Amino acid sequence: IINGWNSLFAGSKLAAKSESLSFISLVVVNGKAQARLSQAAVEAKNAKWEAYAIVYVIGDTPTIAAMGRHVEKEWNFGSKPTIFLHDEGYFLIRFVSKEDQDKFLFSGPHSFYGVPIVVKK
Repeated sequence: IINGWNSLFAGSKLAAKSESLSFISLVVVNGKAQARLSQAAVEAKNAKWEAYAIVYVIGDTPTIAAMGRHVEKEWNFGSKPTIFLHDEGYFLIRFVSKEDQDKFLFSGPHSFYGVPIVVKK
């Protein structure tokens, strides 16, 4: 049945991005079923988020274009970071390097055109 599930996603965007699906057996702990990931799998996923920051503008959420203009104007990076807007009103900023992320995180306090922003790693 596992091969049957994998075949459902053949040719999908996930497959095109080299993302693979695999089955993880559940383990029952205190009567609750849990999926157990290997330490290597956890470390690989953590590494993916190593150069991100979460940014929340207090008050109204600006557009992603406005945030992009602000980042370019206020924070001078060698390479332009990628900005994502979450449905709940905060931004994820993916920096090109860990050094750019650290430069951003340690250069605060930050504001968005005078409005305070919350920044988290």
